[in-house]
Amino acid sequence: MLLYFLYVGVTYTFSVIFNSLFLVYTALFSASLFAVIIALTTFDTQYLASKVTSDMPRRGSAIFMFVAGLGTLMLWLSELIGPLMTGQAPANLGPYTTMFTHGFDSAVITPATVITGIFSPRRCLSFARSLVWPSSHRPPARRSRDSFSLLACISA
Repeated sequence: MLLYFLYVGVTYTFSVIFNSLFLVYTALFSASLFAVIIALTTFDTQYLASKVTSDMPRRGSAIFMFVAGLGTLMLWLSELIGPLMTGQAPANLGPYTTMFTHGFDSAVITPATVITGIFSPRRCLSFARSLVWPSSHRPPARRSRDSFSLLACISA
């Protein structure tokens, strides 16, 4: 739910026409961003590691993540490819200068869901086991991969 409010806050702050609620949108964005950060830092990693087992079903959630991510990408690309090929502005651009939601979803949401789908079936158990070791003892590339694995474990 926090991620939904973060998404709405980002979208409203950066893509809604300026109006009297602009500061409310900005406050929603800021509050939800820091709430997500605080929530992610308060996970009981020992408990999570003890609950993740190798026999947990993950294939269905991985397929769902692939379909959701690629479906979102195809939806937004279908509205952008034609105008990009003809050099014209998209019909639904309206008063905006860019297609923020299309760009944000294509650059952040689609890769996050696809990467989560990749990590979900394979790495959930190994990620849970690695939680017992402090992240400072793992190389930076491993720590960033573990962040996506966390999403996969939560979504599985």
